[in-house]
Amino acid sequence: MANVRRREDLPEWFNLRDYEPCKSFTAIDWMTALDHRRLLLELIEVNDIEGAIQLAERIRSDPTDCFRLDSDLPENPVQPLTFSTISSKAGLSLLTGFAFPERAEKWGKTLEAIATGHWLSHTDTAEIDKPSDTSRCLVVNLDATDSVLKEAFAEWLESVRLQSKIDSKRELPAYQKWHRYGLLPYLDLLCWQKLTGNNIPYDLMSRAVGYAKGGDSFRKIVPPLCKKLPQLIAELEALAAIENDPERPGV
Repeated sequence: MANVRRREDLPEWFNLRDYEPCKSFTAIDWMTALDHRRLLLELIEVNDIEGAIQLAERIRSDPTDCFRLDSDLPENPVQPLTFSTISSKAGLSLLTGFAFPERAEKWGKTLEAIATGHWLSHTDTAEIDKPSDTSRCLVVNLDATDSVLKEAFAEWLESVRLQSKIDSKRELPAYQKWHRYGLLPYLDLLCWQKLTGNNIPYDLMSRAVGYAKGGDSFRKIVPPLCKKLPQLIAELEALAAIENDPERPGV
């Protein structure tokens, strides 16, 4: 592994000015950009080097281009449960049955019961509310006042998070700071390191990505953020759905 000591030794494609558009990123922009980097890191992790190089080259060609469809918007974190939701969940479970055979078998039985009209007596539909899932089903009594419902939901949410050990911060993702942190350029240089075997010390990395407080502060703040990419992306997805809701007041 070679240590990179000088800015001149950074890859030719790297130019911090290319990341200036991050200043105006919204939640959906950050969600999409981070998700591409998450996928790239996963490809490297599973040793799909060819796929990783192809994706890395696409990202490097325009690092702030999120290359997504305008219609490809995230779903609201709170929405009605429909048969479409259930069938999509079942289909995904069946497609990944090789990894989760027991779950796939239960969903198969559930779909068969619905198709044959025996779903009312079918007990395996509890799979919809499986404790390992990150979504839950609720029944809401709309005759109750808003204040009562909010209090009841807060108590339920605290309880289910404790049971499922799904942690979540109370504050919104502070993505307005991530441009100053140099989060995207750091991720791209991190992927470059993993693909090439080079190593960039934190002091040089902090200067390269525009982090003003020095290498020690950078080490404590930015790399830990990157270790939580799946959680950040999930939080941004929920926030992006709200920010892009055309029926939201002020939109």
